[in-house]
Amino acid sequence: MQLLGINKAEKFFLTFLGVLALIAIIVPFTSFTNPKKQLGIKLDQQRISQFSSLYGFIQSYYKSNASLPSDLSFVTTEAIVRDPETQAPIDYEIVSQTSFKLCTTFSTDSTDATYKNYRDVMPIYNEGTTNYNHKKGYDCIVFRVTFVPTPTDYPIYNEGTEEEVMPQ
Repeated sequence: MQLLGINKAEKFFLTFLGVLALIAIIVPFTSFTNPKKQLGIKLDQQRISQFSSLYGFIQSYYKSNASLPSDLSFVTTEAIVRDPETQAPIDYEIVSQTSFKLCTTFSTDSTDATYKNYRDVMPIYNEGTTNYNHKKGYDCIVFRVTFVPTPTDYPIYNEGTEEEVMPQ
């Protein structure tokens, strides 16, 4: 039977195109990632953010003391040194005179294809020389401290005298 001059085959084809168009509109606004994985990614992003903060604390310690700290007890912000999910302490280990690693249990694998979308909203994964990739489960990220002297790190003397001048 034809309705408005459209036969069954044409009606089926138009319905099929309509469904495809609807899918094309809806799919970009939905996520195929399950809620548990999304929570894991969010927790891992928080862990990486904590690692970045700890790196800053350790870098400052290194600048002031010319050595790495023996442990993380000098960090005054308790929340930074504990895992956001389990509250277990983040593990810290000295690797060399200028390198250390921070370790914890991650919820996801950052090299998983699903994680790529989150790299766009978590630019720290793409910054600097530190490789923030991690495996699911217990894993470590190695950091290297760098010390770039500033003018205030060295005394400035008046020419021809031993009188120290404070930098401006």
